[in-house]
Amino acid sequence: MNVSPGAKLLHYEISASIGKGGMGEVFRARDTKLGRDVAIKVLPEEFVKDAERLGRFEREARVLASLNHPRIASIYGFEEVEGSRFLVMELAAGEDLSDRIRRGAIPVDDAIEIAKQIADALEAAHDKGVVHRDLKPANVKVDENGNVKVLDFGLAKALDSEEGDSDFSNSPTMVRAATHAGMILGTAAYMSPEQARGKRVDKRADVWAFGVVLWEMLTGRRLFEGDTVSDTLAAVLRADPDWSQLPPDTPPAVLRILRRCLVKNPGKRLRDVGDALVELQDDTQEMPGASSARANETARPRRFASLVPWLIAVVAIAIAAALVVTRRGGGGDLPLRKLTIIPVVDADAVAGGELSPDGKRVAYLAFNAIWIRDLDRATPRRVTESKGFGRTTYTWSPDSQWLAFVNDEKLWKVKVDGSSPTMICEIPTARRSIASAWDRRDRITLGQWRGGLLEVSANGGTLRELMKAPDDLIDYHTLALLPDGTSILGSAHLVGDASRVDVIRDGKIVTKLALVDGHHSSARYSPTGHVVFARHPRRGVWAIPFSLDKLQATGEPFLIDADGFAPSVSTDGALVYSRNVERRPGRVVRVDMTGSVTGTVGEPGEGLSLPLLSPSGTMLAYTQDEKDDANLWTVNLASGATRRVSDAKGQETADAWSPDGARLLVSRRRPEDWSSPENGLYFADLAGGGDLVRVNDGFMGQLLADGAGVLYTKFGIRNDDRLEWTAFEKGSKPRPFSESTKRARSAALSPDGEIAAFLSDDSGSNEVWAARFPSGEQRTQISRGGGAGMRWSRDGKSLYFRYQDSIRVVSVTRGASVSFSAPKQLFDGKAHDLDVSSGFDVLPDGSGFVTVQSLPLEDAAMVYVQNWFAEFEKR
Repeated sequence: MNVSPGAKLLHYEISASIGKGGMGEVFRARDTKLGRDVAIKVLPEEFVKDAERLGRFEREARVLASLNHPRIASIYGFEEVEGSRFLVMELAAGEDLSDRIRRGAIPVDDAIEIAKQIADALEAAHDKGVVHRDLKPANVKVDENGNVKVLDFGLAKALDSEEGDSDFSNSPTMVRAATHAGMILGTAAYMSPEQARGKRVDKRADVWAFGVVLWEMLTGRRLFEGDTVSDTLAAVLRADPDWSQLPPDTPPAVLRILRRCLVKNPGKRLRDVGDALVELQDDTQEMPGASSARANETARPRRFASLVPWLIAVVAIAIAAALVVTRRGGGGDLPLRKLTIIPVVDADAVAGGELSPDGKRVAYLAFNAIWIRDLDRATPRRVTESKGFGRTTYTWSPDSQWLAFVNDEKLWKVKVDGSSPTMICEIPTARRSIASAWDRRDRITLGQWRGGLLEVSANGGTLRELMKAPDDLIDYHTLALLPDGTSILGSAHLVGDASRVDVIRDGKIVTKLALVDGHHSSARYSPTGHVVFARHPRRGVWAIPFSLDKLQATGEPFLIDADGFAPSVSTDGALVYSRNVERRPGRVVRVDMTGSVTGTVGEPGEGLSLPLLSPSGTMLAYTQDEKDDANLWTVNLASGATRRVSDAKGQETADAWSPDGARLLVSRRRPEDWSSPENGLYFADLAGGGDLVRVNDGFMGQLLADGAGVLYTKFGIRNDDRLEWTAFEKGSKPRPFSESTKRARSAALSPDGEIAAFLSDDSGSNEVWAARFPSGEQRTQISRGGGAGMRWSRDGKSLYFRYQDSIRVVSVTRGASVSFSAPKQLFDGKAHDLDVSSGFDVLPDGSGFVTVQSLPLEDAAMVYVQNWFAEFEKR
């Protein structure tokens, strides 16, 4: 098939040819389905015609598609049209490293930064058993901000002529000698000696190539050169580097790395590129977590790999700080100053930060820890680990010297000088806190989840109820002080489809404010005379003029940043907010019992969650965010065909498949309006067109084993959810699952319908329990320290649940009584970039799971603006 600009392959519109090589021709294309630009690599005809090689390529491509790393260009899919086969890949921005080197040697500091990112990418791939085999400057992209993407990981092996064949002459970048001589020379110059001899290679070949690329960046010239391929390979095999060619300011650590990488005997060469990364990082100032990583040598390579993006943040901050623009504006003599902090957004990094009142520091969550960044320093520091489930709230003391935070069902405080945290009080799960504010009287106010306000002295004491939630209020999801130091702005989530901001003094609502139509949160007072807030969903950061005397808005709202989220304001008029973080991209993947990815399902998308396999295992239902809603989709696992079940407003999740796979039990709810009459359980008839038929007003339902009824959660606005069940026969009334189980929800029925696992805080904390169904007898606590998201194996002998970022399992023994083994952790999802908190399901054969793998947030950032109003006061 002739592919050229203007052609269309499936839903990909070809716009331009990017390049041509032994691995095929690459085109720029537009994915019209997902609305993004991609790279299309059309495979050479000789590979497509070789059925054995093509089959092996498909197997290898599945492994390559599992690589999920910000420094590795992703593979999105492998498609076929009219006999042509092509890869769909991430379109990496920037220029080839080879083009940059042609302009001359790269400054030492810049070369080191690029090398760190290349090493980070290689280490991540090696951890998954993938060897690049063709690392060279032409396979490295560097954008204008210095961010690196490594291309064509593992394709040399995937396109090789024969399983296990290492002969370089058969490498796809070494074929077509007559037409691609220049490209052949380019590949030969980076081959390891064992690769040049045609021997089997492993990750040490990449270590060699890494050393060669680093040398070339520092010197601006090839390490091994020759007029022919044979001459170049002879130089690789016999010539030694001329160390005098390196720049005189080459750091000793870099010289040491080069000497260890460029050892011709692979047995004596640096074994792991992660060790090179450690040395490069040790040569710079210490980064967050470095000391703990050294303390645990077995975890060192992965820990340091996860911290490399912080180094990128340092570079971005330095560049941004150099671009300071000075103006006079609403903040008096303060300049308008912008920095972009790029927090590494891993699988659970929380969007947004808390700016200290004096505007000198920002606190935020990342890597399961709370971090503080002093804005006059480049390196953030970890305050404490973050444990438990749900949102962790934290707040600054008025003097900016302390940070209070909720962690592991306790309220703590820690001094910013690095002292150990001190516990203030315990917080029962039933009174879980989601918002906090520390006032000038040294009192800390906590907003309860689905409740009112609590209060405790910052010096410790008894937690007391400050204010009951009014009948029209669900909870306050952010609290912020007004300038008097005691009054609070509370962003309220209301019963019904609305939000508002309350001014609260001494536990009483003084003023109720409706800032804009729709939903808003994170209201903070700015000394410029505004309330800054975020609109939802995905509608940006806004401000509205506000009078402290009248406690009311005095003008119209205006937009600060359309891509902003979760603002925070200091007393000097500085502003911090996050950009492009509200919905994380991901994809559904198959994993084995160790968490290793074995395959992908469907297309990547935003906000993928709650995958649910059909009884036969041939269909998968999942939820995907779309604009303002989260709709339900299905995918045929054999054909890959996807289908939207419905496009109703709100959020839809698949709760259960009917035994024949023809219907889905669906929860539909509008999270901003718990009283909506549209909320409830529905049946989606997939064979009949997907029309939804209402069942009742419950949610999170489970079909009874005989399909004749449903067990479901009955929502209680004051954290008093309960489990009910009912038969489908006419006139059947709802019955409680267990009168003695308080605040129970989210049941999971065993395949035979005899045991119900569910969540409850009967023990004082939110745990997984199980009991006989429908009697509620033999209640047993399963988890210790928390749990959620229960799933059963198809034979009912194992119960799986999520504990923080991991999946745990208990064995179930039946008899006159039911017993459960102690929970055993199978794997930590974060170690595999898995977001198990988005949901998982058990494969029918019990060999593993389907879950969500997080993809990089390309443009995620945290923005700091000093004197933010200077941009707007002239408008």
